[in-house]
Amino acid sequence: MVSYYRQCLKSGRKRGAANAERDELLAMVLESTAQLMLGAVSPELIFKGCLAEGIFAREVTDLMCTAPERVEALQWV
Repeated sequence: MVSYYRQCLKSGRKRGAANAERDELLAMVLESTAQLMLGAVSPELIFKGCLAEGIFAREVTDLMCTAPERVEALQWV
């Protein structure tokens, strides 16, 4: 079974960032930048945490720059 994260990532890549839906864009942002900016993190776990907390692509991008520890903590939500 393919996870919701992987489904969003696949469909987001197919549509492109300009046309991606909210969750697709979040998955794409996390897949492309989370490990570069934060180190050893799981983009899929952060994705699940973001959805649980109501945090989306714009907010998570801002948090990666201003409060990376909060983004890392989303893995464990």
